[in-house]
Amino acid sequence: MEVAAKKNNGKAYKYTRELFLGIPDKFPEDLKGKFDVVTAAGILAQGHLGIEVFEEMIMCCKGNGSYVIFTTREEYLTEFGYQNRMDEIEAEGRWKYVDSTSFFRYDNLGNEVVGRYKKSAIKCFAYQIL
Repeated sequence: MEVAAKKNNGKAYKYTRELFLGIPDKFPEDLKGKFDVVTAAGILAQGHLGIEVFEEMIMCCKGNGSYVIFTTREEYLTEFGYQNRMDEIEAEGRWKYVDSTSFFRYDNLGNEVVGRYKKSAIKCFAYQIL
């Protein structure tokens, strides 16, 4: 947080704020309906956040026309129920799928595994709030 606050001599961000995610009932009121675009990387992962974080992503969007863009490993889509929840939210008419792209992380490892790191297929999604 301190490094982010100092970026570009303190001019990179209007403000920084630390927030614990994953408990939608405790999501701060002052962040609801605040953003046109919400992005996330590295939070939909093993030992990180569950499907509840999708509610918080939607809550902090201004509403119709806002975008939620996030990444996760392809294997986590089924392993942690992310894809099921994403599909449910779409079926509920709360967001619509816009686009996705796939790429590899740690692809320079080839088939080698180094500690917990291995070549992993990543998917980036874009949804529009309805």
